Amino acid sequence: MSPHNGSERLHKIYYVFYRARRQCTPLPVLDADMMVSGDLRPLFSALDVCMPGALLVCRDQYIGKMHTLGHHLSTSYRGHADDLVKLLGTPRNEANYPLIVNDGLLAGGREAFLALDSLIRAMPEAARWVDELPDHYWRNQFILNLALARLHCGVELDPTYNLQLSIENIDPGTEEHPIQIRWRDRPSAFCTGMAPDEIGIPT
Repeated sequence: MSPHNGSERLHKIYYVFYRARRQCTPLPVLDADMMVSGDLRPLFSALDVCMPGALLVCRDQYIGKMHTLGHHLSTSYRGHADDLVKLLGTPRNEANYPLIVNDGLLAGGREAFLALDSLIRAMPEAARWVDELPDHYWRNQFILNLALARLHCGVELDPTYNLQLSIENIDPGTEEHPIQIRWRDRPSAFCTGMAPDEIGIPT
């Protein structure tokens, strides 16, 4: 994600939703530093059995499972409780939402992406809020998480679909099978946060 102004840092989300408007079939959306290292068919199979408004997501492994979105607003995202009013107008129960995701992978159908698009575009203070802390390069992820909390549409995937290499150790495989990424002796389909040559994969 580009460490520039809030509009640019939300641009990826808007571009994705523009593409989603033109898609009739479900699609996965990957961050720029995401590497595909496994079979994608299980991901599409999961989309086939989900409700039309569902978005498949992976929990943020850096943040973990211990607290709610409201807690991480004031800690991980360095915001304040009244930011929910600033961004949403009238908060509901978003502060208690427990599934805090990393935006490296999103997967869903047209209906799901359009609903997310409409909600984020209805937050006129979102880009300005992201800009309040220019040294915080992933504050934009709070906007995504806030929208998911309002829509309550996130369906959690196994962590092997978005391994965050800044905090997880992986096995990059052998010379015969250099793309066989494994984590805790399980194959991984996606990993993010590091260039292939940094984890021992020839480029």
